[in-house]
Amino acid sequence: MILLDVNVLVSAFREGADRHADYARWLGGAVNDAEPLLLADLALTGFVRIVTDPRISKPVSTTASAFGFVRALQETPPARSVTSTPRSWAIFDELLKSDRRLRGGAVSDVYLASLASAHGARLATRDQGFARFGKRLRWFDPAEG
Repeated sequence: MILLDVNVLVSAFREGADRHADYARWLGGAVNDAEPLLLADLALTGFVRIVTDPRISKPVSTTASAFGFVRALQETPPARSVTSTPRSWAIFDELLKSDRRLRGGAVSDVYLASLASAHGARLATRDQGFARFGKRLRWFDPAEG
């Protein structure tokens, strides 16, 4: 199973994004594969927020095109909605307590790491900062193979 991070979604969607072709190609293959793709609401809403915010994205996308991308992804055979569980909340709490620097903007990363860990999934992300979770999290950058 693979849990998708928002940055992979943005890079696959935005034609002007760094390494767009690599992420779009990977995601195109992943949606046609048998391995389940886990979609967290946090990543999906974050994607829509980022690509429709003119302070972040140039050119800005319409909410219709952003939501169309999300809907198309949700309708692919390997897509599965993933939610928190008591186990993921316990891992979330444990990870936050393990490092006092994990606060503010890092909290979303901790949440995704806890979801992936609890569901036995690998996290697909561009963010090398996930290495800080060590053996607690299996992650990879899809553009790196």
